[in-house]
Amino acid sequence: MVEVKVLLVGKHEKVPEGTYANSTITLIRAGEKNILVDAGSFGDKENLIESLGKEGLSPDDIHTVVVTHLHLDHTANLDLFRNADIVTKHSPVSSGLVFHGSNNIVSRVDVENLEIVPGVKTILTPGHVEAHISVVAVTSDGTYVICGDAIQKSNQIDIHVKPEKVWNLEAFENSRKLILEVADYVVPGHGGVVQIKKKSNQSPKRNNL
Repeated sequence: MVEVKVLLVGKHEKVPEGTYANSTITLIRAGEKNILVDAGSFGDKENLIESLGKEGLSPDDIHTVVVTHLHLDHTANLDLFRNADIVTKHSPVSSGLVFHGSNNIVSRVDVENLEIVPGVKTILTPGHVEAHISVVAVTSDGTYVICGDAIQKSNQIDIHVKPEKVWNLEAFENSRKLILEVADYVVPGHGGVVQIKKKSNQSPKRNNL
């Protein structure tokens, strides 16, 4: 059984000093496996540990951390998860990698449709940056896509809303379309869970992922 819970809701907003940015951090429970999507920003460390504690977990109980992309507001607390496998796409020209925290071994993997556990997989979602992945989690409530900054904020679920800054707008639009086709729920990179209202004649293309 797969369950999804947002531990910390991230923000990305202008402040007088510049931009306040910390990513949403999401916990996926799949049987005995605990998976985290993104690790948040520097100021999130204590809140992250506390939020895990409320779930009866510590950082040592996390088996896998999927990093959607390598911006600091999504990666700053990776040092907490020393026993976990860290999955990411670190380079546009590389298929992806897993860093095994327990033994410092790095393995190359293909993160396009990489099954983490049954019902949970990664997909490629470039646009915000070239090397970007999202996580698809199929639960009894529906399909969640935890998408990092492939959809940065909840307002970008509206296809008429353009992102502020992206590596490639066409790639962003294609990734957003893919996410909205498959998802019943979207977790943006900086926001909480959003339920997707499907058109009555639209059939989600879940079998393609």
